[in-house]
Amino acid sequence: MRNNFNTSAFSELKFEIGEDPAEGWFSYTGKARYSPRRGLVAWIGPAMIGTLKSARNFSYQIDDLLDEPAGSAERDSGQELSPLDLTLAGLASCSLKTLIGGGSARGVIFETVEMLIKLIASPSQDSGCDQSRYRIDCQFEVEADAADELMTELIQQVQEFSPNHRTFTDRMPIKIGYEGSPGPVEMVGDGAGHVLAPIPADFERRIAWITGPQFESWLPAQMPTARMQIDSPKQLTGADWGPNAQELLLMGLAADVASHLNYFSVRELGARLPWEVTATAGIDAGGMLDSGDSDVGLQDIQCTVRYLGEDKAEDASSLQRVVDKAARGSVVRTLVAEPQIVNVSLTSARSGAEVRSIGRRAS
Repeated sequence: MRNNFNTSAFSELKFEIGEDPAEGWFSYTGKARYSPRRGLVAWIGPAMIGTLKSARNFSYQIDDLLDEPAGSAERDSGQELSPLDLTLAGLASCSLKTLIGGGSARGVIFETVEMLIKLIASPSQDSGCDQSRYRIDCQFEVEADAADELMTELIQQVQEFSPNHRTFTDRMPIKIGYEGSPGPVEMVGDGAGHVLAPIPADFERRIAWITGPQFESWLPAQMPTARMQIDSPKQLTGADWGPNAQELLLMGLAADVASHLNYFSVRELGARLPWEVTATAGIDAGGMLDSGDSDVGLQDIQCTVRYLGEDKAEDASSLQRVVDKAARGSVVRTLVAEPQIVNVSLTSARSGAEVRSIGRRAS
């Protein structure tokens, strides 16, 4: 297998989807819980890969950015992950996996593939994205036996067919449900004026390809003893070494909403309260494999919020107010629901390590 990436398995999957579209529907779950005693924790639940269930089980203690001193740009440790770390790692690893898969199918042998991904939290001056309050920069760093023209073509395919990349560049409705409310509410672009997390001006992570569908991620400014491992389920040619890109993104979403629930519990009700958030979504592999008219990005994204305290400890309307503010204030919800500016560039050994802009995906 070229690059230890099983392209024949995905060719077979494409055939199976043609026979039975249900084989191409992959559903994932990310969860987070805030506890006044234990802080913020995130984990993933079982996944459905077509008609097969995958028992996925990875958990992380989360660095709650909203508990940091106001305006702090320093991270205390490279060991704990914030909701934004999970989110950026999900975007970057999905992009790199799409590049490795596409390149392997074209006969490219990769030596090293990395990405430096940055979230720039500043108002956009771009006339086409007036409402975007963020910019994401994805710098591919590649050593491979391929001409720059072919690498450019492959990265442009990433912009079209990477599910998480399209989730960030397209408009993605998210339904937010609370157990005490009649039903989930669809939210798109309702977060203006509610961004509260003290995000550093250049929040960044580095992702590196190891082999096949396996990656590692870390903070560039830190020298952690343990890096975050990223991998696919065994049903998708992985080794269950870690969560995959979609699971990271859903954990990031759940953890960020849970972080904001804690933030507004303190400010609205004067107490830290226990909350649990479940984020679910699916992808249609037909879109990822350019098979038919399937959508590419995450679909049916939903967050369900559950209050874990005593039933009568707080007024129901007060809890609903906290949920509404947390949902609108979530940075990750904004990043996913609203179309974002995602700039892509390439650094390759063939071009003498010169950074070459690829640009954004054409809408």
